[in-house]
Amino acid sequence: MSDHAGPDRSSRIRVLWLTRALGFGGVERLLEHMAKEINPSKFTVECAFANPNYAELAPALEKQGIRVHWLSTCNGDVVWPLRLFSVLWSGRYDVVHSHSPILASLARLCILAMPRKRRPLHITTDHSFWYNYPRITRFLNAATANLDDFCIAVSSEVRRSIAGRVRRKTVVQIQGIELAPLWELRAKTVDMKRPDADTLNITTVANFTAAKDYPTLFSACRILADRGIDYRLRVIGGWFNAKDKDRIFALCEQLKLSPYLEFCGFRDDVGALVVSSDVFVIASALDAGPITAMEAAALGIAIVSTKVGIMNEAFTDEEDCLLVPTRDPVSLADALIRMANDPDLRRRLSKCAFQRSVQFDIDRVIKSLEKLYSSCVR
Repeated sequence: MSDHAGPDRSSRIRVLWLTRALGFGGVERLLEHMAKEINPSKFTVECAFANPNYAELAPALEKQGIRVHWLSTCNGDVVWPLRLFSVLWSGRYDVVHSHSPILASLARLCILAMPRKRRPLHITTDHSFWYNYPRITRFLNAATANLDDFCIAVSSEVRRSIAGRVRRKTVVQIQGIELAPLWELRAKTVDMKRPDADTLNITTVANFTAAKDYPTLFSACRILADRGIDYRLRVIGGWFNAKDKDRIFALCEQLKLSPYLEFCGFRDDVGALVVSSDVFVIASALDAGPITAMEAAALGIAIVSTKVGIMNEAFTDEEDCLLVPTRDPVSLADALIRMANDPDLRRRLSKCAFQRSVQFDIDRVIKSLEKLYSSCVR
């Protein structure tokens, strides 16, 4: 670690979080969890984001005493990188922690352009695979990543996707969630659930992006209906553009799934919706997390998921979940049918998933970050 002797530093370490957006995505909700737990007597935290269309969680961060910087205020704003440099220059931060590859790339260049005594340390958390970034982002990130002081990957798969010397200084740290509110919610509803009910209540939480692979999920749902399974799928997630929305509804119409689906859109009461489910399903084709699997486990919901991200590391097939190959609607449908026909299986998996959720405590992540911020500055 390089020495950092920024002028005019108070007793508290000044940290800036950089993220692309503050919508209801996994990264943003992770920052919301962290904001509630980080020690305010030791750290002053601010957050900057670039996409003004997704700012739903900005008030939640401000409520925790975190100042939020809007780098862009409208679509088509091309000068937001200059605002980023202005925030970095005027903030006199000790640590800049980037959670977005494009913002990380620009932040590294901005920091490099600052006088040595004014430069904050730069930490990057990679929440996705390098090869999945858009071409220009992939190029900028690869060209500047060696400037980082420390790198974190959210799973071993993400670390393996990191190229060159950067991988050697990257550590794996599975992220976390607030367990107490979810455990409390589960305790209130556990006696109300009927695992032997005729209708199988399934829930998925995923925004409508290609990586979440809704076509595979809906194809599996068609198989369930053809095999006479009585089920209801609740879909919680947001649309990023009208074309995606039209394409999804056209697919549902083609597969004749309207009687089985309920689209809930963006919700801030996700836990209350998930806890009433019999099964939580993840159909992602590409996902480094997912945070939603941790939340489902903490709520004691039986999980069916594709083999992505931490599902291969923090969970065990047939022990606390059922894992299936990606882009395989038949295997996904077969797993859901097993859940529908075997209440004892659901009870066993949900119990083991709940016990496994202890490892996802956000306090573990916060303590690790606080130690990292302090040691970097020292």
